[in-house]
Parts: sequence; C-alpha cells; structure tokens
Amino acid sequence: KNIEKERRLSGAIKTKFENASFKNLDNGLYVISVAAIDEAGYVGKSASCYVLLNKYVPLTRITKINKEESIFGDVKIDIYGQDFTVDGTITKVVIDAD
Repeated sequence: KNIEKERRLSGAIKTKFENASFKNLDNGLYVISVAAIDEAGYVGKSASCYVLLNKYVPLTRITKINKEESIFGDVKIDIYGQDFTVDGTITKVVIDAD
C-alpha cells in the first residue's frame, strides 16, 4: 500500500515517565522515535521503530460549516469534517434551528 500522507503527531513529548498513550489514531504506518535527554539538556542518539496501525474506530464529526446566501435568497451550506464516507456516503442531513 502506498503511503499517501505524512502525519506528525503533536510534536515531541518530554516526560519523566516510561510510556506515552495515544488513542484512536488514523490507520497507517507511523515511526516512533525515542531519545534520552539528560539533566543538562543534551539529547542522546534516538532509536526508531515502525508501527502499523489498523484499528481506527471511525467517528463522524463536523469541524466547520460555511453558509452563503445569494442575492436571490438561495442558501448554500458547506459542511467540513471527518469520516463522512465510512460505511457508505451520507444520504440525509438534519439541520436544527437551535
């Protein structure tokens, strides 16, 4: 499978703990790199490993909505988000007046 995008997680994690946890990341190939940092701030040589994730649980979500109204009163709404086509395309949208 071709890798289509590079995704950086939330940057470097500096911690005194021996583990880090990530939940529900997109399926794909990730590279995990770890390096020790001593008390003076010197960074040691990093070690890396590849991790293939394939357990993503889809969660349809809306992240942005744009509304445009023409001079004739026609309304156009663009809805942006994630996972709209998981298990088929969305066939119905309910807009609440709240």
